Amino acid sequence: MLIASPQANVAQLRVIHPVEGTGAVEAAHAGNTAARKGQPGDKSSQQRFHLGLWIRQIVQKQRWWVSPGLTKRIIAICHKECLCIGMKLPPIAAIRAFEAAARYQSFTRAAEELGMTQAAVSYQIKLLEERIGVPLFVREPRQVTLTAAGRKLSPKVTEALDLLGSAFVEVARKPDLHLIISTLPTVASTWLVPRLPSFQAANPEIRIKLHTSNDSFDFAGKDIDVMIRGSDSVLPEHEVFSLFPMEYAPVCTAEYRERHAIVHPADLLKVRRFGAQSWWARWLLGAGVEKGGDDNRMDLVIGVQTIDVGLTLQGQGVAMVMPIFFAEELKSGHLIRPFDHLGRDDRSYSLVYPKSRRQSRKIGLFRDWVIAEAEATRSAFAAIPF
Repeated sequence: MLIASPQANVAQLRVIHPVEGTGAVEAAHAGNTAARKGQPGDKSSQQRFHLGLWIRQIVQKQRWWVSPGLTKRIIAICHKECLCIGMKLPPIAAIRAFEAAARYQSFTRAAEELGMTQAAVSYQIKLLEERIGVPLFVREPRQVTLTAAGRKLSPKVTEALDLLGSAFVEVARKPDLHLIISTLPTVASTWLVPRLPSFQAANPEIRIKLHTSNDSFDFAGKDIDVMIRGSDSVLPEHEVFSLFPMEYAPVCTAEYRERHAIVHPADLLKVRRFGAQSWWARWLLGAGVEKGGDDNRMDLVIGVQTIDVGLTLQGQGVAMVMPIFFAEELKSGHLIRPFDHLGRDDRSYSLVYPKSRRQSRKIGLFRDWVIAEAEATRSAFAAIPF
């Protein structure tokens, strides 16, 4: 093996191996032209000379000792270790191939994103593995999975590429930047969209693209900068900032309550209800209704609070919603909360983005703004008497 030794010098260097021969290093050190030229057509002699010359250069530069018994295989390993000490950056194509394949856990999907063939992605990753001397993927018949080394390397490579991309964007000084936000439909329509003009006024260089979806977190392969979702589907590689705790309660019109004689929480089991069944079950149980899981009166499940409230305002039933998003309707009296009880759980609506993008300026600006807006909204809502 190769051992660092300040006392080592070229004269102490010895390589003993039956195939490579014993005189290669000595010949290289002495500048033996015969060893360099060898006999006519004798390639092995030239190879031995160049091997010895290479080791001599290592010793002169690093002052390392090469122990006796060094084999050709160990020399190759030592060569990789020497490269790692002052390693130059591997080819960018190999780095990009690894990052995409690690993110998707698939060479095929990585190839589609990069506009390469699957074989080309596999080749680039193989080059990278040979360069650093460790496997990054376990290759199985129908899938690939990251090794421990691959799992350790993946988030750092993703962050490095994101930082590199951000650097080029800043240098280019584009007249505008796009911030792509994916949020829940209710959050978008009742809260975020009415407030976005203030963010854009403060940051005119940033253009907003807004997507609405109830899908869980998935940044892979999607051109999305940040998401606002329920915190129950957050992954370890995400930065998470809580905006609104999940606090929910039934709402309806005053006319509907009178018409259906809704006096006690159990009376809600007799009327048409909209909203998440899990929220209804928790709320009813917390309000003392034993059969809170009964869903016989929930014949229309939509999954969007604003639509549920729209039906409620038409006098079609009672909706289970987060009241904070319908503060204006409650203040005006168009909606009422027939009961004071609030359902709660440990989740929240949260701002989420990959940790690898935490250095992004546009994301940082939006994060600070949206957290401040959410705090102001919570404070204003707490002051409303119900």
